[in-house]
Amino acid sequence: MQIKDCELSPESDRYVLILLAREEQTAFWLPVMGLLERYGLFFLSRRSLIASDKGNTDLSPVSELQAWELLFCGCPSNLLLLHQDLIRYSQQYGIDLSLQTEVSYRTPKKLACFDMDSTLIKTEVMDELAECAGVGAYVRQITERAMNGEFDFKESFRQRLRLLQGLDEHVLQEIADRLPLMDGLETLLQGLKRHGCKVAILSGGFTYFALRLKEMFHLDYVYANQLEIRDGRLTGKHLGDIVDSSRKVALLKELSQKEQITLNETLAVGDGANDLAMLQTAGLGIAYHAKKKVRDHIPQSINITGLDGILYFLGYSPAEL
Repeated sequence: MQIKDCELSPESDRYVLILLAREEQTAFWLPVMGLLERYGLFFLSRRSLIASDKGNTDLSPVSELQAWELLFCGCPSNLLLLHQDLIRYSQQYGIDLSLQTEVSYRTPKKLACFDMDSTLIKTEVMDELAECAGVGAYVRQITERAMNGEFDFKESFRQRLRLLQGLDEHVLQEIADRLPLMDGLETLLQGLKRHGCKVAILSGGFTYFALRLKEMFHLDYVYANQLEIRDGRLTGKHLGDIVDSSRKVALLKELSQKEQITLNETLAVGDGANDLAMLQTAGLGIAYHAKKKVRDHIPQSINITGLDGILYFLGYSPAEL
């Protein structure tokens, strides 16, 4: 692979590629490197983000997970098409890729905003509630369509919520007590907190469950939907504004202003179509085990690791933390 004589290029002409792959995967190296060169980015250097492999400069896999930081220089001929090709390569080879300008990559993230359902937890709470109400299969179909962007989120939210009318509020506590946390969640939050990053939940789910996570992990902000409960039962209605796609973007901007930071200093993570605008607005948006519509539009995606894989995209190693 050609090494371009551009070590002295300005930071604005430098890009960082974070690459995550499983140990047995090696076929992607030449295609990925060749792709970047075809778009006008030339390889400068690499380092492993796996703590046990700091001294290794070979491209051969040495552990269960390969995590590499590669530096390139140049001016991409078409950054949009390059991102689209990287998404295709990520899906084709089963690897996780993140291409950022070096300026963006070196900018510490001071606010991280997360979707909750299917991002911080391994379930959709609305579906869990529907199961208890005896309408699980029907509601899951609506949820899937909404998360894939096939159904207006607000309308789908109201439609699903109406079906929960009469459900005993004790069910909420039962579900909250057994929330299945996403793999790597605790490591990710510890890493973010260690580096001074504030953490917010911006969820189209419910405050009852988001506040449980806030208490468990000492999070800084929670914005979600509030269930209306009367006489110990769900009414099938909500209180206040629905946290949908546009509301998440507005909250991201409001929180960045409150924290007196720029959008370039923000991170957003989500999986569904209602997260897409938030991911595109943040300084770094990451599609986490996301629906196809989201993966096709967000060049930074995590599909092979848990949430702790996000730390690599920020230049940190979970092992070092």
